[in-house]
Amino acid sequence: MKVLKISFFIMIGALLLFTGLPHKYVAANTVFPQWIKTEHFRNGDTNYVRVGLQQGYASYIKIDTITVLEYSPPTYKIKGVIVTFDPNDRLTREVSETWRYVWSEYEDDRRMFHLNSGEWEEISLSRLCTANASSIVGGEIAWYIAYKMDFYGNPYHID
Repeated sequence: MKVLKISFFIMIGALLLFTGLPHKYVAANTVFPQWIKTEHFRNGDTNYVRVGLQQGYASYIKIDTITVLEYSPPTYKIKGVIVTFDPNDRLTREVSETWRYVWSEYEDDRRMFHLNSGEWEEISLSRLCTANASSIVGGEIAWYIAYKMDFYGNPYHID
Protein backbone atom coordinates (compact mmCIF):
# COMPACT_ATOMS: atom_id res chain seq x y z
CA MET A 1 0.00 0.00 0.00
CA LYS A 2 2.83 2.39 0.89
CA VAL A 3 4.55 1.71 -2.46
CA LEU A 4 1.27 2.41 -4.24
CA LYS A 5 0.91 5.80 -2.50
CA ILE A 6 4.50 6.76 -3.32
CA SER A 7 4.01 5.73 -6.95
CA PHE A 8 0.82 7.77 -7.12
CA PHE A 9 2.53 10.94 -5.86
CA ILE A 10 5.50 10.45 -8.21
CA MET A 11 3.09 10.08 -11.12
CA ILE A 12 1.14 13.21 -10.13
CA GLY A 13 4.40 15.14 -9.75
CA ALA A 14 5.56 14.06 -13.20
CA LEU A 15 2.23 15.06 -14.75
CA LEU A 16 2.39 18.50 -13.16
CA LEU A 17 5.98 18.94 -14.28
CA PHE A 18 5.32 18.12 -17.92
CA THR A 19 1.92 19.76 -18.43
CA GLY A 20 0.90 23.39 -18.30
CA LEU A 21 3.31 24.68 -15.69
CA PRO A 22 5.84 27.27 -16.88
CA HIS A 23 9.35 25.90 -17.29
CA LYS A 24 12.50 27.97 -17.66
CA TYR A 25 15.32 26.97 -19.96
CA VAL A 26 18.79 27.89 -18.78
CA ALA A 27 21.45 29.02 -21.26
CA ALA A 28 24.13 26.72 -19.83
CA ASN A 29 22.13 23.64 -20.88
CA THR A 30 20.99 25.04 -24.19
CA VAL A 31 21.36 23.25 -27.49
CA PHE A 32 21.33 25.64 -30.43
CA PRO A 33 20.23 24.79 -33.98
CA GLN A 34 23.01 24.52 -36.54
CA TRP A 35 21.70 27.61 -38.34
CA ILE A 36 22.75 29.81 -35.40
CA LYS A 37 26.35 30.83 -36.00
CA THR A 38 28.93 32.44 -33.73
CA GLU A 39 28.21 35.90 -35.19
CA HIS A 40 24.61 35.65 -33.95
CA PHE A 41 25.76 35.80 -30.31
CA ARG A 42 26.26 39.18 -28.65
CA ASN A 43 30.00 39.54 -28.00
CA GLY A 44 30.26 35.74 -27.79
CA ASP A 45 27.63 35.51 -25.00
CA THR A 46 25.34 32.55 -25.80
CA ASN A 47 22.62 34.01 -23.59
CA TYR A 48 21.99 36.68 -26.25
CA VAL A 49 21.07 35.49 -29.76
CA ARG A 50 20.54 38.13 -32.44
CA VAL A 51 17.00 38.34 -33.82
CA GLY A 52 17.29 41.62 -35.71
CA LEU A 53 19.71 44.21 -37.00
CA GLN A 54 18.48 47.49 -38.40
CA GLN A 55 20.33 50.80 -38.85
CA GLY A 56 22.99 49.78 -36.31
CA TYR A 57 20.47 48.71 -33.66
CA ALA A 58 20.83 45.04 -32.73
CA SER A 59 18.03 43.07 -31.04
CA TYR A 60 18.60 39.82 -29.18
CA ILE A 61 16.49 37.23 -27.42
CA LYS A 62 17.71 36.47 -23.91
CA ILE A 63 17.89 32.68 -23.80
CA ASP A 64 17.59 32.42 -20.01
CA THR A 65 14.20 34.19 -20.15
CA ILE A 66 12.54 31.67 -22.50
CA THR A 67 9.62 30.11 -20.66
CA VAL A 68 7.00 27.64 -21.85
CA LEU A 69 3.63 29.03 -20.77
CA GLU A 70 1.38 26.42 -22.35
CA TYR A 71 2.02 22.90 -23.58
CA SER A 72 -1.26 21.71 -25.05
CA PRO A 73 -0.53 20.01 -28.39
CA PRO A 74 -1.04 21.13 -31.04
CA THR A 75 -1.10 24.57 -29.36
CA TYR A 76 1.87 25.99 -27.47
CA LYS A 77 2.76 29.33 -25.86
CA ILE A 78 6.26 30.55 -25.11
CA LYS A 79 7.55 33.88 -23.81
CA GLY A 80 10.95 35.50 -23.77
CA VAL A 81 12.62 38.87 -23.44
CA ILE A 82 13.92 40.79 -26.45
CA VAL A 83 16.60 43.42 -25.76
CA THR A 84 17.88 46.06 -28.17
CA PHE A 85 21.26 47.79 -28.13
CA ASP A 86 22.07 51.03 -29.98
CA PRO A 87 25.13 51.47 -32.22
CA ASN A 88 27.12 52.56 -29.12
CA ASP A 89 26.30 49.22 -27.44
CA ARG A 90 23.90 50.78 -24.88
CA LEU A 91 20.75 48.92 -23.88
CA THR A 92 17.84 50.94 -25.29
CA ARG A 93 14.88 48.58 -25.00
CA GLU A 94 13.81 45.47 -23.11
CA VAL A 95 10.41 43.97 -23.88
CA SER A 96 8.68 40.69 -23.09
CA GLU A 97 7.35 38.85 -26.16
CA THR A 98 4.81 36.04 -26.17
CA TRP A 99 4.35 33.64 -29.06
CA ARG A 100 1.57 31.16 -29.76
CA TYR A 101 2.20 28.25 -32.07
CA VAL A 102 -0.09 25.79 -33.80
CA TRP A 103 1.97 22.76 -34.76
CA SER A 104 1.32 20.45 -37.68
CA GLU A 105 3.36 17.67 -39.24
CA TYR A 106 2.94 19.59 -42.48
CA GLU A 107 5.05 22.74 -42.56
CA ASP A 108 2.52 24.64 -44.69
CA ASP A 109 -0.13 24.15 -41.99
CA ARG A 110 1.99 25.46 -39.09
CA ARG A 111 1.06 28.86 -37.68
CA MET A 112 3.00 31.25 -35.45
CA PHE A 113 1.49 34.28 -33.72
CA HIS A 114 2.84 36.95 -31.42
CA LEU A 115 0.95 39.02 -28.90
CA ASN A 116 0.70 42.57 -30.22
CA SER A 117 -1.23 45.14 -28.14
CA GLY A 118 -3.31 42.38 -26.55
CA GLU A 119 -4.21 40.73 -29.87
CA TRP A 120 -2.72 37.62 -31.46
CA GLU A 121 -1.15 38.58 -34.78
CA GLU A 122 -0.04 35.87 -37.21
CA ILE A 123 3.57 36.10 -38.33
CA SER A 124 4.67 33.89 -41.17
CA LEU A 125 7.55 33.56 -43.58
CA SER A 126 5.22 34.34 -46.48
CA ARG A 127 4.34 37.77 -45.01
CA LEU A 128 7.77 38.57 -43.68
CA CYS A 129 9.11 42.10 -43.70
CA THR A 130 11.77 44.01 -41.78
CA ALA A 131 9.16 45.31 -39.32
CA ASN A 132 8.22 41.85 -38.01
CA ALA A 133 11.53 40.06 -38.63
CA SER A 134 12.65 40.11 -34.98
CA SER A 135 9.31 38.61 -33.90
CA ILE A 136 9.56 35.67 -36.27
CA VAL A 137 13.28 35.07 -35.66
CA GLY A 138 12.71 35.33 -31.89
CA GLY A 139 9.72 32.99 -32.11
CA GLU A 140 11.72 30.45 -34.11
CA ILE A 141 14.60 30.53 -31.63
CA ALA A 142 12.25 30.32 -28.62
CA TRP A 143 10.55 27.28 -30.17
CA TYR A 144 13.88 25.58 -30.88
CA ILE A 145 15.23 26.24 -27.37
CA ALA A 146 12.03 24.83 -25.85
CA TYR A 147 11.54 21.77 -28.08
CA LYS A 148 14.90 21.13 -29.82
CA MET A 149 13.40 21.22 -33.31
CA ASP A 150 12.65 23.80 -35.98
CA PHE A 151 9.21 25.34 -36.37
CA TYR A 152 9.66 26.94 -39.81
CA GLY A 153 13.42 26.49 -40.08
CA ASN A 154 16.31 28.90 -40.53
CA PRO A 155 14.86 32.43 -40.29
CA TYR A 156 18.17 34.24 -40.83
CA HIS A 157 17.81 34.45 -44.60
CA ILE A 158 15.57 37.48 -43.93
CA ASP A 159 17.98 39.23 -41.57
